[in-house]
Amino acid sequence: MGDEIQNTTMHQRLYNELIKKIDHIKITSNNLILILEYVIELVEKVQDIKGNKKKALAIILIKEVVEHSNMEDNEKELCMNMINNGIIGNTIDLVINAANGKLDISEVIEETTNCCLIPCFRYFQIKLTKTPRKKLKISN
Repeated sequence: MGDEIQNTTMHQRLYNELIKKIDHIKITSNNLILILEYVIELVEKVQDIKGNKKKALAIILIKEVVEHSNMEDNEKELCMNMINNGIIGNTIDLVINAANGKLDISEVIEETTNCCLIPCFRYFQIKLTKTPRKKLKISN
């Protein structure tokens, strides 16, 4: 589904429009959800496609933004992991369900915990074990 969407003039037009909208934002892992907000706004205006194709288009667009960004490699890797592990896709579903009034708040909390927090904790756990800690000097 991704290739058929990615190789269209509509996709290129949306990507160019997105880049113009986020030009003032320094892209980081901390604001990836903000970028996703812009992506969702653009994709929602497209009337030629529906449902999962819109979601696929949104994921393609945000992936391209990350790939073409000036982020450092480790931060880019974190963002790509969020995209490839389904966090961004689940977030899109969450936003769409909220917009359509289909939210059960207990389900939202469970989904958020499973899709966002656990992978982030795992990532930082791996990073912390690979990076030696610096000893602090305490002076009186």
